[in-house]
Amino acid sequence: VNSIFAIGLKALIIPQSALTLGGSSTGIADIISVDLNPASLVFIEPYLGFSKNNWFGDLNGQKISVVWNEKNKSYFSFESLSIADIELRDEVASENPIGFFGAFWYAFDLSKTIDIKSLSARNFYFGYKVKFNLSKLYTESMYGGTVDFGMIKKISDNLSIGFVARNVGKEYYNNISFNTDMTIGLGASYKLKVPLEILTDILYREQNIITKISLATQFPYMNIVCGFTNGDSYKDYALGLHLNFNDWSLVFSGLNHNNAILGTPTSIELIKTF
Repeated sequence: VNSIFAIGLKALIIPQSALTLGGSSTGIADIISVDLNPASLVFIEPYLGFSKNNWFGDLNGQKISVVWNEKNKSYFSFESLSIADIELRDEVASENPIGFFGAFWYAFDLSKTIDIKSLSARNFYFGYKVKFNLSKLYTESMYGGTVDFGMIKKISDNLSIGFVARNVGKEYYNNISFNTDMTIGLGASYKLKVPLEILTDILYREQNIITKISLATQFPYMNIVCGFTNGDSYKDYALGLHLNFNDWSLVFSGLNHNNAILGTPTSIELIKTF
């Protein structure tokens, strides 16, 4: 039985917060998270957040994020994923491992809004995110940088559409550079007359079409979000619980996918708004 953990470039698309995980990373047209669309930063209140994440297999990590106000609103985060008990064996595999080693992935990113007054007056909002990452497996390392660009158009108080281009950049390994796999996405968000919001996204990544849909309640203190993702070789569904009390929020989310052997990703996130 073999287990393979891909935490290099694949970590760029892992939702490392409970807010995004609960909706199966759906919400390009909404204001859920800068990770889904940097343009959502225009609407997000300043906050400090911390999430503890368990991903496929024994991968686990955390993410710290902060939003603050200045001329253009800004966002910064640091995130990590790691596994520390990968078995090390000789060229001819022995019955027992000769030792253990780890695999690590770190990233930090900075997002800012783009103020285009002529378009903002017509309810167009823009943002971008720059991310740098480093991954290490035993004695090998890889690093790189990517850029995300996003746009949200408010059509009415209830309806929004969004566009995003994610992971445009390069990675470097042993003095060799190669392009990252860019993701292009379109999304729509609609708030019903009842306290419920419907989110839909369609993504194009690695020559595959991925569709997403999510439902989120809109109550004052406790809300439930659920999401579903469908692709050519991948499917998942997710569920999250969002608790609000004054300036504090607690979010817990879990995700099930079509390979149960790898486990069930979960995330818990604590947020303090200012």
